[in-house]
Amino acid sequence: MAQDDLYVEFLKKLKSEKSDTEIQTFIANLLNFGATELYTLMIMFLTEEDFAAVEAIKDDAEAEKETAARFKLRTSMSPEEFIIQLRDEVAKGYLFPVLNANKK
Repeated sequence: MAQDDLYVEFLKKLKSEKSDTEIQTFIANLLNFGATELYTLMIMFLTEEDFAAVEAIKDDAEAEKETAARFKLRTSMSPEEFIIQLRDEVAKGYLFPVLNANKK
């Protein structure tokens, strides 16, 4: 199953089982979780030198680009790739709870 198809199926199942308010809360929580996980990885993998170099950049957009480049250098994935991977794991867990339970 293509990753975009996986997420579409996840959203379809979510819509069939939850109210609009519950969906909104679920997605908001997923976004917050993703941001927290990304921030945690940045703290874990970026060095003091990385943070100093980013802080020295005055332009916010350039600082964000530099952070993303350093994150990819340290983790072999961009922040966007990490978020997509996390989103897909949540979607798989929601769509196929039995399969994921057997992994443990």
